[in-house]
Amino acid sequence: MRIPLEQLAQQALAGDHRSLQELFVHLYPLIFKHIAFMLRFHHQTEDATQEAMSAIYQALPSFAGRSRLTTWALTIASRTARRHAAKEIKRRALPLNDQLLSTAYGRDPAHTAVELVELNCFVKLLFRSR
Repeated sequence: MRIPLEQLAQQALAGDHRSLQELFVHLYPLIFKHIAFMLRFHHQTEDATQEAMSAIYQALPSFAGRSRLTTWALTIASRTARRHAAKEIKRRALPLNDQLLSTAYGRDPAHTAVELVELNCFVKLLFRSR
């Protein structure tokens, strides 16, 4: 007979390390699948899942039992995945500048305006196709 997750959470909060371990063994695959559905890349999923599990652990004392524990944990996981997705969008949207171009391609930053526009369009097309 399996112990309900809410009861495991209460036991974990009371200091039972075995209950905490069992709770997390049950939650991890659920959180991982949920985040994997939301994010595109495996490395992002792993990072976001670890961050979500840490946030769940830290927030466990605030679990009031107004919903199922899995619903509460998936809400935390969703917020974490959205933060990771937003960071990735910002990371990919960095504007091109002369210094970046000269560093990346080993060229003099005195590019013509046409070259810069063409390169910028090419990079945007690359990111759209992913």
